[in-house]
Amino acid sequence: MEPFKIINLLYAKSTLYEKNAIENEYFLAIANSEQSTTLKQQLQLMPETLRAVYIKTIIEN
Repeated sequence: MEPFKIINLLYAKSTLYEKNAIENEYFLAIANSEQSTTLKQQLQLMPETLRAVYIKTIIEN
């Protein structure tokens, strides 16, 4: 849960370029290793503001 809090802080204060980098490097790495059985658990650990970004990353890739 702590890593998601840190990413949320970074993401909230980032420029569009930095947000894209976070999405591409962090969320994409998690999404690629994600299994459908653990998706709900991962989403529950994330702050609300990151959930939509994470789902967007999954859909786009």
